[in-house]
Amino acid sequence: MNKIKMIIVEDDEKWVMALNLFLELEPDFEVTAVAGDYDKAIEICTSTDADIILMDINLSGNELDGIYATAEILCHKDVKVIMLTAMSDREIIQNAYIAGAVNYILKNNYKDIPSIIRSTLKSSTPNEVLAKDYQRLRINELLYPLTTQEKEIFKMFTEGKSKKDVLECLYISDNTLKNHIHSIIRKLESKTIHDAVEKIKRKGFLKKSTCVNQTHKNKISVLARTLIFFRPFNE
Repeated sequence: MNKIKMIIVEDDEKWVMALNLFLELEPDFEVTAVAGDYDKAIEICTSTDADIILMDINLSGNELDGIYATAEILCHKDVKVIMLTAMSDREIIQNAYIAGAVNYILKNNYKDIPSIIRSTLKSSTPNEVLAKDYQRLRINELLYPLTTQEKEIFKMFTEGKSKKDVLECLYISDNTLKNHIHSIIRKLESKTIHDAVEKIKRKGFLKKSTCVNQTHKNKISVLARTLIFFRPFNE
């Protein structure tokens, strides 16, 4: 039997122990690793094979760093992340979807965890479809200030093109390219073009210190607010 491999990211040791025991009752489940904080989550989740990551939203205090960890992990690995938490605030859930999570389970609905894990792996759930819409709209919102040519230049950098490649492809001068890069960096509030690319890859969720910027924590895409919000699948 091919087992469903999963990683638990949770700072509450008692909850981890209880969840482990509960999941062990399922013959097709295997918990391959556990991480208790943001740094360990990045290290373990990007280096350990897994089908599912069960991610707590708050890994340290009330900083929502599970959302930042999700965005970071998905830049390096193709894996399905399910948020598993006691928090039910709508804006926080929307941010989790924008970061790349495909589903959301409240801890007091723990009995639904096995069925939701299986349904998430089997096919795209309504929440997963919604999450992709949130992510697309979030990226569009972040790139909205750029001009058409700036977007074209930025897209080439996201594809790994060099400055030389951009110059040769667009037939522009070196000074013109420098001006465009400076404008892109300023509009995306980054230090370098590389930082700007990394920011967009993470849909704006960049955790640069243990203290999450309040503006980033609460900022929700205006466009995303217009979408119909689905309740957690199988809740």
